[in-house]
Amino acid sequence: MASLKLDFKKLLRKFSLVIVGIVLAVIVLVVLSVLFNKKGDNVYVVEINGDVSLGNSDTIGDLKELSLNTTLSANDVISTGANSSCILAYTKKLNSKDNYIAIGENSQVVVYKKHEATGGYDFYIGEGSVICNMSNKANYITNITTPLSHMFVDNTITKISYNSELDGTDVYTFAGNPQLQLVYPTGNLGNLERLAKNSACAIRNTVDNGIAFGSLNVEFKLNELTAQDLKIMSGVAGIKNNKM
Repeated sequence: MASLKLDFKKLLRKFSLVIVGIVLAVIVLVVLSVLFNKKGDNVYVVEINGDVSLGNSDTIGDLKELSLNTTLSANDVISTGANSSCILAYTKKLNSKDNYIAIGENSQVVVYKKHEATGGYDFYIGEGSVICNMSNKANYITNITTPLSHMFVDNTITKISYNSELDGTDVYTFAGNPQLQLVYPTGNLGNLERLAKNSACAIRNTVDNGIAFGSLNVEFKLNELTAQDLKIMSGVAGIKNNKM
């Protein structure tokens, strides 16, 4: 009996060592995750309103309903219906210190590219509009591209839209001084243009199949924005104010 008790004690000791080893391994994984997965490595769906679907640019037409808290990847395509919208952020829960991208109604936006070195993503507007609140300084990069423009929106609040019927891009700057480049039909990029706060610009095709600014750094009025634009901006502002 004494030998049986001794064997049981040894077995219990070995089992305890295994449990301790597993716990230590989990702690190491968590620490490594914190150290090597910086903010901006992932982009999440934090709010959905109405009809919003998720697809992939590699499998066009294969759409499914977008779910809250979905982690998005490069080549994901978000499509919104009429009176619909969704909000993306680099954190799963939006608070007063987080930047966000709000996709408006009747839009198609591609998660275009991830910035591996710095964190952050590029987004491509194939149709519709986004409102970018990147006013809180961050260590990751966010750029917005349309068929006619490439825009650096860090440290700004900006609305960018693209209308395929008009083949035109419109930009409204509410805060900060974003920089924008024209994207020519050849794929070449134009010179960097710095946009002024509280100003708008329009990019249009020209008669010789080129593109140019139809207007640049002109004042705009709030009635030029849609009711949904104002609702999105005031809604998120309310969230931020309540949590500050």
